[in-house]
Amino acid sequence: MVLARTRTAPQTPHDPRPALARLFTDLRREHGFEPLEVEGRIPAALAGTLYRNGPARFGNADGRYGHWFDGDGAISAIRLDGGRAFGAVRHVASWHLDGERTSGRTSTLGFATRSGGRLSQLWSVLTGRARNPANTSVMWWDDRLLALYEVGRPTEIDPRTLETIGVTDLDGALSSPLSAHPSTAPDGTVYNFGVQVGRVTTLSLYRMGARVERVRRIPLDGHPPFVHDFAVTQRYAVFFVAPLEMDTTAVLFGAKTPLDAISWRPERGTEVIVVPLDATEPVRRFTTEAFYQWHFANAYEEGGALVVDFVRYDDFATNDYLSALFEVRVPSVAADGVLVRRRIDPMTGATTEEVLFDGSCEFPQIPLGDCGRAYEHVYLAAHSAARTRSGFDAIVRVDVNRGEAVRYDVGPADFVSEPIYADGYLLAHVYDHVAGRTNLTILDAARPDDAPVARCWFDQPLPPTFHGIWRAAVAS
Repeated sequence: MVLARTRTAPQTPHDPRPALARLFTDLRREHGFEPLEVEGRIPAALAGTLYRNGPARFGNADGRYGHWFDGDGAISAIRLDGGRAFGAVRHVASWHLDGERTSGRTSTLGFATRSGGRLSQLWSVLTGRARNPANTSVMWWDDRLLALYEVGRPTEIDPRTLETIGVTDLDGALSSPLSAHPSTAPDGTVYNFGVQVGRVTTLSLYRMGARVERVRRIPLDGHPPFVHDFAVTQRYAVFFVAPLEMDTTAVLFGAKTPLDAISWRPERGTEVIVVPLDATEPVRRFTTEAFYQWHFANAYEEGGALVVDFVRYDDFATNDYLSALFEVRVPSVAADGVLVRRRIDPMTGATTEEVLFDGSCEFPQIPLGDCGRAYEHVYLAAHSAARTRSGFDAIVRVDVNRGEAVRYDVGPADFVSEPIYADGYLLAHVYDHVAGRTNLTILDAARPDDAPVARCWFDQPLPPTFHGIWRAAVAS
């Protein structure tokens, strides 16, 4: 079967709301692994499992949740084996979800969702019973699959059935939440971090070996910070702390949700924190101009400088864009993240910056073996030029040395996830609004602008996922 190369993206803006309304609907059906309809031919050498995570339940009897980030998580998996595809998807069974299914009421404070009245919200904050929907990412640790949400501890998932095992402190190692974004050093060592809010808010950096160790504990100044991701080189971990400030008193006493209590304070600038992985060296901290960033692409060391590639925003308006998609309205602001390279002197904090790709993009991914090293290609979810006020509709490969970009467009009103690199191929969930279903699109990473190698179809739409991992082994 010959697959169409691409469907032409529209050259004029369109109304994205009908497709968004269908996409941001609760998962219709949970199921274990079952055969998927395959269009094209899956490469025989591509054997393993793609795990992805994202919100898949968006409200209860109290009404719709206040933000996409508050949706209850669901893990999806697609197993590729011998040219065949099998798919599974299940909700993460969190303690608050079980209670809300019984009562029909919201019992925990979320990012933009109240936990009942003001007294209820005060109780939720004081007892630490904030939402942990485990809805952002997944990681593999010590032969265990973990669903991650950065303001809570990880939730362990059975990789063979996707059944929830439960919240874990990783055998007593965690003293804080664990972020949704582990990062891999050039030698293959995996690191992660967690931010613990208290009288003194701290950032803990963890080395995720067979036994988890805390490498550093760093006090963070001022109001609770928002640190979503970080990057690791051979010798350093790099964090950007954007100038977001939260009115914690208003949250504590139920006057505001965390989202309502956030303000953008550009006069404070963005803090760059450079953490030596050798715990004997001092942490270095610098302040630069204000910018916001969700995700890093990569970082490495070159000539004494740190080379850090990431998707950069001028401010926090990106959250207004995300809120609009979830609320099924046309955003009043465009998605304007661009891929940039920043060179940082780790001793003085002096920086320079250049744009690597100026199209609207997010979710940068590279081959695992390139992490922490000089590299050639990064893969992104992106927008076609006329559609920056709706969901991502393209996959782009950027040559970071030559500045060249090639694109695969999925189609009008379709929605593409982060592209995961797997053994020479790119794997991405694509919601096809014409078919009303989600498929796994497989592209040749060397020629991503060619027709897909294969598409593997679920029999239903899956709500959009945030992040995933590829395991080159078959879960059976």
